[in-house]
Order: sequence, then C-alpha cells, then structure tokens
Amino acid sequence: MLKVDANCAVVNKCHPEKNVPVVYTVDFRQLVLRTASLPLFAMLFCFLWGVLFQFDSVVNVESCRHVENFIPSISAITSAKPGAYIWRICIALHSGPRLVICAAYYHLFVKRTENIPDEWKKFYKRAVKATYWINIIENLSLAGVTYISNLDNYELHEKLFITFMTSSVIYMLATVCLLKYSHVLSHQYWTVGELRSYRIKLLCLLAVLVFTAGMIYFFYIHKIYCTPRAFSYFSFCEYWICISNMGFHASSFYEFPDHQLMLGRKPSSEQDVVARKES
Repeated sequence: MLKVDANCAVVNKCHPEKNVPVVYTVDFRQLVLRTASLPLFAMLFCFLWGVLFQFDSVVNVESCRHVENFIPSISAITSAKPGAYIWRICIALHSGPRLVICAAYYHLFVKRTENIPDEWKKFYKRAVKATYWINIIENLSLAGVTYISNLDNYELHEKLFITFMTSSVIYMLATVCLLKYSHVLSHQYWTVGELRSYRIKLLCLLAVLVFTAGMIYFFYIHKIYCTPRAFSYFSFCEYWICISNMGFHASSFYEFPDHQLMLGRKPSSEQDVVARKES
C-alpha cells in the first residue's frame, strides 16, 4: 500500500496493527528536495556544457541568425547532445515523485474541507479538484516539452511549452490562493512551516509573473523585429522562470515536516484474520 502519512513520523504509530510489516519508508522532505534538485542539476549541466563546448550552435537562432545573442535558450541547450540525454533522464526520474507530491497536496487540501464553512465548501472542493488536474497537465506538458524537442517538431514543442507555462502559472496562483483562504475561511492559525512555505510560494509566483511578462515582450521584439540580444534577454527570463518554478515546488519541504511515504502490507480486517485462522 502506497500512502502519504499526514500525522506522524514513527511508522508503528501510523498503523492500527503494530505488527503490520513496512517494507520501505521515504522521508517526504527528502523526496521533495531530491525531486526538485534533478531538473536543477540537469539545467545547470546543459547550460555549462552548451556554453563551454557548443556555444555557436546553441546560441544562434534559426529565424534571426544575423543578430547577436549571448545566452542560449533552455530549448537549445536541452536539445543538443549530450545535454539532451542528461535532461531527459533527470526529467524522467523526477516525473513520478512529482505526481506523488501532486497527490499529497490534493489530499492536504481535501482534509481541510471539514473546516471550511458550508457556504464555501462546494466552491472550495471544485477549486481543489481543478488545481489538482492543472498540476497534472503541467507535469504532462513538461514531459512533452522534454521528449519532443524544438528540433524534432518545433510547432508541437512550442504549443507544449505554452501549455506548460500557462498551466504552471495557473497552478501556482491557485495553490497560493488555496493555502491562504483554507486558513482564512477556517479561522486556523498557520504553523511556522506552513507560513514559510506560503511566503516562498508567493515570492516565486511574483517572480514568475514578472519574468513571464519580460519573456513575452522580448520574444515579441525578437520575432517581429529581430532585435539584437532580444532572444538572449528572453532566455534570461526563461531561466529565472524555471528556477522560480523549482523553488515553488521545493517549498513543499516546509509543508510536510514529519511526513513519510510508506510501502507496506494493508492492515488486515477482522474477516481476513478469521479466514486465515480457519484455513
């Protein structure tokens, strides 16, 4: 049974039966940090490798080759080999845990439903479900952007990138709102970890909004006017959006201070126990 423990850190205290064997446990905070570190490591590796050994090929833009640029885009560095291999491996490794964290947040918000006033419960439940599915779309579109590079199919890659950016911003905004108003409506106090996580998320959201506006502007003047260095400024904004996104998700470290992911046998019901004794 795969389960996110929301109440305790000691395995035996979390089961109705103390003798239920637990095969494997993972500290949830460590899972969050390792999951967030994988794309960060891959991005840094691809950037350094591309700048040091493949600068001319990754910095030139096909549509405006005659203009000067000095920073390659993420799409360029993660499409060039061997960086592409590292990027795809790290995204593959981090995709599964990201879905687990997504499910953890969904159940965290669902658990708070009982403290929400009746007049707000229907809207709150819909918001929680919508936020969950938007996060799923964000993760799937990230996988799509990763494995369908701009060299393979530029048009599809561009659409997947737009989907990833849009779903990412909406998810971040929705999560910040749910975290705030689930406390406000239920009149509950913040824990130190919850407040720290909320502030990091809010800061990362603001950074994403600012750099997204800059990215759109620089992409527009690059695309329409082929302005020198415009694509580099676009790429600069793109890197900070990714870093802010990683920071947003890494802040879950503070939200689940003593939680564990456990793999073990499902506790037996009374009927199961009786059946085993009879056999």
